[in-house]
Amino acid sequence: MKQSQQYEMARLIVQILQGDEDKQKTLARHGFERKRVQDGQAVLNRIDLLSDEHHQHDGAKLQASKILQQTRKDAHQFYIRHLLLARVAFKGSVEPSRTLQLDGPRQESLAGWLKQSTAFYRNAPALIGELSQVGITIEELQQGEAQIQAVAQARVKQANCTSVAQRLSKQRQAAFRELHAWLKDFRYVARYAFQNDPQQLEAFGMITA
Repeated sequence: MKQSQQYEMARLIVQILQGDEDKQKTLARHGFERKRVQDGQAVLNRIDLLSDEHHQHDGAKLQASKILQQTRKDAHQFYIRHLLLARVAFKGSVEPSRTLQLDGPRQESLAGWLKQSTAFYRNAPALIGELSQVGITIEELQQGEAQIQAVAQARVKQANCTSVAQRLSKQRQAAFRELHAWLKDFRYVARYAFQNDPQQLEAFGMITA
């Protein structure tokens, strides 16, 4: 039975029992007491809460991912312009090229890209004399550094949102496992308690044929 079906059946059972004292008493005589009904309601409430929170944080995760993607795109365009100009300024100069990590392709992974771009803007101000000869100003370097920091912050935000969404998903799955166990116990007791009255079982959504 799918989770959605389990949820709907449990919701129906709880609603029926909360409004039917006779059915509650019959089940209680066979071991399924009023507290078990309250337990079922509590699990359903927890699933509702976790579902709402998960949807909220899943949306936040998607939004954070979009922001990270756009922020990196903007920063990369700015950084690449500086990178190409710096390669012209330090063509043939080994030490500045290593300091600014000018050689080789740019890393595709976010972590690698951040490492390269952060190293560039951390060390570039000390070389502003040469960089200014190719049109790079200290203000531009500061702007570039701020954009890289914005990417790093967006990365943290996206990671946090993902972590929360995953945690809520695991908690929701655990609640559904608890609901499954509750339904299993109820169905076992109900089939015995109402074995001579199949219409009662059908009212709970249980197939008797």
